[in-house]
Amino acid sequence: MLTLSCRDVGFDCNHVVKAGTEEEVIRNITEHAMKQHDMKTENMTPKMKEIIRKFIHDSSWIFFRIQ
Repeated sequence: MLTLSCRDVGFDCNHVVKAGTEEEVIRNITEHAMKQHDMKTENMTPKMKEIIRKFIHDSSWIFFRIQ
């Protein structure tokens, strides 16, 4: 499971996105940012997606380490 929080990318927000692919994470975090943080569609450039991609992390290993 891939995870990204708004806080990871600089927003003062506790929203967390979890998805199976990087594309889903980026799509979901973009939708959230547009609705909750008034982000504009034109701000989601390929460069911005590249930056966001660097903050996505695999949270599935946490589950296995806890058990």
